[in-house]
Amino acid sequence: QAISESFHDKIKVNGEDKIFRFMDMCVGDAYLIFKNEFPTISISHSKFFALRPKWVKINCPNQGCLCIYHENFHLLLEAWNNRNKTSWNLQQIIDSILCTSPMEACHTRECDDCGDRLPSCIIQPTCKGDIDDEDNEIRWFNWVRVSGKVSLQEISGNIATLLGKIDEQWPVILHHHYVKEQQKQYINEIKKKSNDKDYVVITCDFAENYTLVAQREVQSAHWNQQQVAIFTIHANRNDIRKAWDLTVQNFHHELQIPESSKNLGCELESRLNDISFAFNNLQPRTIIHGDYKIANIFIDRNSTESQIYAIDWQWCGIGHVAMDVASFIATSVHENTIEDSLELVRFYHKVLIDNGVAYPWEQFWQAYQICWIEFFIYAVVGLWSVMQANDIESYKKEEKDGLHVRSYAHMKNLLTRTETFMKDLEISTVFQTADRQ
Repeated sequence: QAISESFHDKIKVNGEDKIFRFMDMCVGDAYLIFKNEFPTISISHSKFFALRPKWVKINCPNQGCLCIYHENFHLLLEAWNNRNKTSWNLQQIIDSILCTSPMEACHTRECDDCGDRLPSCIIQPTCKGDIDDEDNEIRWFNWVRVSGKVSLQEISGNIATLLGKIDEQWPVILHHHYVKEQQKQYINEIKKKSNDKDYVVITCDFAENYTLVAQREVQSAHWNQQQVAIFTIHANRNDIRKAWDLTVQNFHHELQIPESSKNLGCELESRLNDISFAFNNLQPRTIIHGDYKIANIFIDRNSTESQIYAIDWQWCGIGHVAMDVASFIATSVHENTIEDSLELVRFYHKVLIDNGVAYPWEQFWQAYQICWIEFFIYAVVGLWSVMQANDIESYKKEEKDGLHVRSYAHMKNLLTRTETFMKDLEISTVFQTADRQ
């Protein structure tokens, strides 16, 4: 629970002042935890909700993850529970399958002890009836992406088919749930450091992709409406290597990835701390857009003035200007001008100089290389590693998305230039300086 720090956030209960407290989970999750810890106590969900003290408030009406991964797995378990009169949920299955003190390897299914376990082994004993009986039909719902749109589809099959679907979605939901929990724990930790003197944490989390309609009014609207979001990524050293290996596996043919490039993930892993150090210490710093791409730029063709308008300020922050330049060139230049992108970088630098900004070209070019590599890491870990070739075809219809997820030419350009820039930085003083820190 979080305690309100305002002296006015109080309520009198039986004549006694009570400071408001805010739940950091929904009542449903609290109920499941209570039932797991006190299985001998019989209490209904409605009674549990009614017993919530008046001074304990629900901090947010939607604390749970509303992503399609959680929703689809929930729908599968819901069908199983309705058919067999059980009450399985994701957390119960995770606790039953993973080691007692689960590590990251458990969630990525690389653990020697629990890596090969599947949900079907846990829930199948609670099945009522023959799982292979073709006449024993069961129906369930899942959200399916078709032609770039997500729609709820009803699926039917026997119990064995449903179990197969649950096992099929298990690796994805397990890793995704782990990432979500890691993000949540980290945010809670940095909040604990905040105080009214010198440290404030402002959380702007759009990872849930809020839309302009009630989330549960029509569920499909949550994923089909135009959205504004910043993609939250949980990354560590191993994520980059694994993500690149998945990218090579998924796009080896389309990107014509040579053998020499297959070790790029290991190279980035070994230099990740150096890249982060160099990126975080780039100077000078200014306000950056953060999502600077052609879809967010408007030009008034009827205006006599040479003006452009940057829109979609879903996020802005303090950073190095080369980040926006690298992001724009990686996502927005025409395929025919990819090879000439260096000229665009030089032109941008010339405009800076012409407007009185004293910034040596060598320093700017090095910053651009670091920002380009940083963007490549984001693209690999957050996008490419979880995409398939058919996703590229779907993204081609979405003009609002950057070309780094719509064009193989741009993906290949990101790769080849990243390799070139990594070699340049290896022989420069950038990584050597980071090594000495």
